[in-house]
Amino acid sequence: MATIPFRSPYRDWVQILKALQHLPDEPEKAAGLLARIGDESAFHQLRRAAQLAVLPETSFLEAIDDAGKTSLRFACALRGWPQARIALWEELDRLREDSRP
Repeated sequence: MATIPFRSPYRDWVQILKALQHLPDEPEKAAGLLARIGDESAFHQLRRAAQLAVLPETSFLEAIDDAGKTSLRFACALRGWPQARIALWEELDRLREDSRP
């Protein structure tokens, strides 16, 4: 990672990887590294998913309504959710959106 030039388009990817290294133990440091990546970056979707993974549980559940399916799955995986829990959440979300009187 250290050999990637400062002006490289992959520099944002390096920031994401560094943030993921700090994710379980130092979420504040991970959030700070992720904040360096702008919305114009090619990696902004990955940044968004990693930012979701850093949130506390209650904030996470509120914030995932705006996340896309891929970002949601990645964020859940980063949080350590098993595949069955992700599938259950997707099913509950589908039922919520498709609710009929």
